[in-house]
Amino acid sequence: MTGPGAWDAFDIIARALVGLGVFLIAVGTVGLIRLRDAYLRINAVSKAAALGVVCVLLGVMFWNPQPLTVATLLLAVVLQLFTAPLAGYAAGRAAHRSGVPRVAGTDPDDLGPHPDPARDNGEGHDGRHDPDGEGVPAPDASGGGDGRNRPPGSLNG
Repeated sequence: MTGPGAWDAFDIIARALVGLGVFLIAVGTVGLIRLRDAYLRINAVSKAAALGVVCVLLGVMFWNPQPLTVATLLLAVVLQLFTAPLAGYAAGRAAHRSGVPRVAGTDPDDLGPHPDPARDNGEGHDGRHDPDGEGVPAPDASGGGDGRNRPPGSLNG
């Protein structure tokens, strides 16, 4: 079928990708409205919106497959895939560091309490004072070494 109303394979793929992208962005929007705390909202929006924008960009690339357009949109897709997860992580980390409360019943806080750099009073990284510089005692059996009972290697600054 040819003519003004005909769809080719690129047009079908483009419409499907743009439709999927709009759907993912809408799901992220619903997550932003419906989820109960900031961390869940950040997670929903960063994942759904990033994938939604990538699908829309790829759909536009199939709609207009000119070399300059393809190169520009592929660069935008790569940048979106690198920056959106980092932005979501940074927003979640900032929320955690500023003490935004979590909904009861969510997963345990793997980051635990964080040290306040504004109150650095010469104590070690884990909060124990080391006046003679000989090193802090070995960690206890809880894994954290500072009595906070968090797993070893947690990212709590």
